Amino acid sequence: MNSGVTPEWVAAGAGRPHRPPLELEKPEELPGKSTKSKTRLSTQASSTHTNNRSASSAEDDFTITLTAIYDVGDLVEMLLVRRKQIPQLLFKIIALCIPYNPALRRFTIRWSRLDGSSLYEMSKFLPQSNITEICLDDSVSYEARYDLYLQIPHLKFLSLARCKIGDYVCGNIASELEFPKSAARRLVALNLTSNMISDVGAGKLGSALRGNRQLRHLNLSGNLIADEGAAHVLRCLMEFPLTSDEILGKRMRRIAYLTNRPRAYESCVEQLNTEVKNDSPGRVGKEAATKSKDRAKNASPIHESDEIEAKAMANEVVDAYDDPYSNEETIYKNDCVYCVGNLSLCCLNLAYNNLEYPSVVKLCEVLDYQSKLAGKRQPGLMRVLIEGNNVPVSCRELELARQFLEGLSEMSELRCNSDTIKTKK
Repeated sequence: MNSGVTPEWVAAGAGRPHRPPLELEKPEELPGKSTKSKTRLSTQASSTHTNNRSASSAEDDFTITLTAIYDVGDLVEMLLVRRKQIPQLLFKIIALCIPYNPALRRFTIRWSRLDGSSLYEMSKFLPQSNITEICLDDSVSYEARYDLYLQIPHLKFLSLARCKIGDYVCGNIASELEFPKSAARRLVALNLTSNMISDVGAGKLGSALRGNRQLRHLNLSGNLIADEGAAHVLRCLMEFPLTSDEILGKRMRRIAYLTNRPRAYESCVEQLNTEVKNDSPGRVGKEAATKSKDRAKNASPIHESDEIEAKAMANEVVDAYDDPYSNEETIYKNDCVYCVGNLSLCCLNLAYNNLEYPSVVKLCEVLDYQSKLAGKRQPGLMRVLIEGNNVPVSCRELELARQFLEGLSEMSELRCNSDTIKTKK
């Protein structure tokens, strides 16, 4: 894949800082000497440049550089770095360019300051785009409305490393990841590296993971999470009892699906019948007038091909029933309903936190449980990072965890290969 970076865009009316002219002087070659020559670099700094140095630096503060990254002529990423303040006008200009760049997939702002107006302008044009990745690393916002980005229709990757996110903001993000909200069906990777998240924020993320079956990668390294917070995250990865609210929500979603699906199918059938009537020419004469009533009664209202098309149209109108607490994912025992653990999360990074030996024991229990359920649709945890914590360098639980992870990876490979073979047949 050929990719390149275009020349940087500079806002109109802005100037670059002037540099002193450079003059390359090549020394004269002396007879009898080698042809190798040394180049002397001399800098001639004019008095005008010295006097206007402060003016040039002031002009540089008003220079906004927006880097556009292209791939085979298509704009795929916009990059904005090191800005103390980003004007609203820039986001309005970007919004005008969005409809003409459907291949734009990534939007990056790094080492910059984001205020409420910037977040608001971004939240207006991002839903109209096809952007799937947003990176705001090292870009602090005192309003911290990062949860607005999770409402973007196509967002799959969100990186908020070193954004000074605390438990309150983490709770807002976690609330958007709870099922059945839209972000719980789309977001695949979330990066919260090097923030100020403690056990409270980790507990809210663990609550969101109970019903979230889309998130594959969660990075919580470099935070303030201890054993209690890690237990909240790990507990939902193995069998857990459902609360009364979760059971009630499951039943309500099932009733809504059973009610809306037939209605959507009937409306699609009527639409197809209307299209057939409009396309077929009208019959004239006795043949149409003397049509047999018995034949009309016995005739099927829709052909088999049209029925398949109507079902496909109904599936587009009403999403397929994919509930994390469906009958296939729940177990009834001891007068309580239990849910199979979250097997969708594949990568969990808890490095450089405040974890100790109890977290290692809990992790070993999770991997032991998931290894017994490896035949499920999802592979479960395949990569876990706990380095930089106050955990033993070597212990029985760590060795068992390594063996479980190796076994899960091998089973995942075998299952992928078998699926490939079935597809080829």
